[in-house]
Amino acid sequence: MAAFVFTHATVLDGTEGMEPQSNMTVVVNDGRIEAVGTAATTVCPAGAREVDLGGAYLMPGLINAHVHLCGTGKPMSAGGAGDLIDKVTGNPLGMWYLRRMLRKSAQQQLVSGVTTVRSVGDPAFADVDVRDAINAGKYPGPRLVTSGTGVTVPGGHGAGLFAKVVSTPEEAREAVRACFARKCDLVKLFITGGVFDAEVEGEPGVLRMSPEIARATCEEAHKLGMSTAAHIESTEGVRVGLEAGVDTIEHGGPLDDEIIALFKKNGAGRTSSLTCTISPALPFVELPPEKTKSTHVQQVNGRIVFEGIVDAAKQALAAGISVGLGTARRAPTSRSTTCGAKWCISSASCACRPRLPCTRPRWGTRASWDSATRQVPLSRAKPPTL
Repeated sequence: MAAFVFTHATVLDGTEGMEPQSNMTVVVNDGRIEAVGTAATTVCPAGAREVDLGGAYLMPGLINAHVHLCGTGKPMSAGGAGDLIDKVTGNPLGMWYLRRMLRKSAQQQLVSGVTTVRSVGDPAFADVDVRDAINAGKYPGPRLVTSGTGVTVPGGHGAGLFAKVVSTPEEAREAVRACFARKCDLVKLFITGGVFDAEVEGEPGVLRMSPEIARATCEEAHKLGMSTAAHIESTEGVRVGLEAGVDTIEHGGPLDDEIIALFKKNGAGRTSSLTCTISPALPFVELPPEKTKSTHVQQVNGRIVFEGIVDAAKQALAAGISVGLGTARRAPTSRSTTCGAKWCISSASCACRPRLPCTRPRWGTRASWDSATRQVPLSRAKPPTL
């Protein structure tokens, strides 16, 4: 991999309380940031390609820890989406189109400044195919960490969309082994329901997967050296997931002292973390139902989920639990990469809110530099006020 030297950069280093550092030099060698400093103090590798940024802003690549690369993000019923997925994955032409869609979605993340993407549920292992193509150099893209097709239960979240339905612990183990055979990086479970499949007002995140199936899934994944992530949107679901040994709780719900202790040592004797993903739930809070194409029940439950995710993030941060950020991009009502990727949790107020508007990126990233700068020219304008 080539070495790059970015000169005359205004650096945003990503640290808490960062201030723009002007006229800086950044050395990237073999895909890693090797040095950051002034031109006088920074040693550049021989033969490195110089890119003069002329004062443009440069920052480390963002990480989007929760993404669904399939879909458009437009509101759609689960039944309608399921019918469409069946048609797409049932023939070679459909699979070609699905991979193309995922590739374009991944590349849009890249040109928005996101250089690492964690895919947590996509149909027919198409995300794995895209990851492998990127790694083979067939086209540019971010680093993809993939789960392939997830594991759910009859009537569970993701059933018929991006998860395989299992009814017993042994079937769950078989599903995990299928993920391992496709060289997935992690296994995704769907332990609770979500907003769109909730049937009763005030009951989002109802427990769908039994503790036995959840535990078998985690045990098999860990035995094969794979981590686990679980879709969970209620307190009860968080407890079941942690007791089963889930490594990352996706979304979350209000925590109690027992659950906080389980984050620090779960049922598998491991440490778990939380992935905060408020962007799919926020439209239910901020937009009228005709915009989100949601029912009154979904509107009420969307607010409950939103508040639960925010509360969980606040409590986890206060307890010293690691919290990642993800946008659940391309899930219904979650369309924008550039807006959603920059949600910020303030350690002081622990409030989740967007910090940058939805604009094309105004910084450079180190991954696939040529591709990114061709599609989105660097801007010398000042960044939006934080």
